[in-house]
Amino acid sequence: MLEMILLAMLAEGDPGNAAPLGKAKIGQVAMTVTDLARAREFYATTLGLTQVIQTDTMLFFDLEGTMLMLALPEEKVRFSAEGAVVYFSVDDIRARWEALRARGVDFLDEPHEVHRATDLTLWLTFFRDPDGHLLALMSWQ
Repeated sequence: MLEMILLAMLAEGDPGNAAPLGKAKIGQVAMTVTDLARAREFYATTLGLTQVIQTDTMLFFDLEGTMLMLALPEEKVRFSAEGAVVYFSVDDIRARWEALRARGVDFLDEPHEVHRATDLTLWLTFFRDPDGHLLALMSWQ
C-alpha cells in the first residue's frame, strides 16, 4: 500500500518537495552480501552492471551516476537481505526481462502494470540476487 501511495505522489508531484531533501537524488545504495565473488558474478556478468571499484570487502557499480555498493557485513552488523529493494529503471522492461531470464535470472513474476498515471503506466517485475535481496526492473511506459 505504501508503495502505491509513493508512486502516486511521484506521478502527481509531491507538495512536500520544499523539504531540504525534496529535490535530492540518491547517490548510493548499499547492501550487504555474503560472498563478493558470487555477488560480482551476478551483478557484473549476469546483470551486466559496470563495476568501477573493488576492495577486499566491497564492490561498487555505477548505474548512470548512482552507485550500488555491495559489501561484506561488518563484524558488529548482522547480515540481512531484508529491507530495501533496488529498482533498476529500464526503457523496455519486457526485453530486459527476457534477456535476464536467458542468463538464468529466476523472476518472481512477469512484467506487470502497477500504476497508471495520466499519460504513463508503471510496470514492475521482481527477482532476487544470490543473497536473497529483492531487486526489481521498473519501466514507465
